[in-house]
Amino acid sequence: MAVSSYVPRGMISAVTLLACRRSPIPGRLRRRQLPAINFSALLLHSSTAMRASQEEFERAKGQAKLLKEDPGNEVKLKLYALFKQAAEGPCTSPKPGMLDFVNKAKWDAWNALGSLPKDTARQNYVDLVSSLVSSQSLSQEKTSSNDKKPEYENLVVTREGNITKIMLNRPTKKNAIDVKMYNEIMLALEAAVKDDSFLTVITGIERKAQILKM
Repeated sequence: MAVSSYVPRGMISAVTLLACRRSPIPGRLRRRQLPAINFSALLLHSSTAMRASQEEFERAKGQAKLLKEDPGNEVKLKLYALFKQAAEGPCTSPKPGMLDFVNKAKWDAWNALGSLPKDTARQNYVDLVSSLVSSQSLSQEKTSSNDKKPEYENLVVTREGNITKIMLNRPTKKNAIDVKMYNEIMLALEAAVKDDSFLTVITGIERKAQILKM
C-alpha cells in the first residue's frame, strides 16, 4: 500500500483596550487609553508556525518510504488518508465495491477525514511520520544496546544454542577467583539470563565443569 490542525483563518481586527480607574477626586472617573494590540498579526503568526511547509511534507513522504519496521495496517491507512487529503483535499472518488477490500479500506480512511483542510492534513502527516521515525530509532538504539556483549579479561564466554559456556581464563594463577574475576562471572551470568540460556556451564583448565540451571 502506498504510504502517503484546523486553524481558523478568520481575521480579528485590531482593538483598543480602555482601562478606567478612579480619579483621586471623588465622583470623577478618568480614562487611560492603552496601546492598540493587533490580534490579527498574533493569530497569523501562530497559524503559520503550526503549519508544515511543502518541503517538510515531501521530506516526511520520503521518510515514510524508508521505515524499517511495518507500522501496521491501521497506521498505514492513516498515513495514506492524510497524504491524499493533504495533496488533493476531501475525498471525491467513487466508493469502491464491497469486494474490493483493500481499495475500500483506503477510501473509507480518506473519506473519514471529511473537510479537513489541506494544511492541517499536511501537518498531521508530518507529525505522524516524525513520531514513527523517532519510535523506531529508539527501538533500534535499545536493541543495539542490548546486543552489546561485555568484554572480559579473565573469562572466555561462548554460546551454542541455549547453552552459555563461561571458561575461567587465568591459567597462570590456576584460575584462582579474585574480586575482578568474580565480578566478571556475575556479568556473564546476567548476560546469560538476558539471552534466555537454558544452561550455563562454568569451567576452567584445571577444574571440573559445573552446570547451573538458569
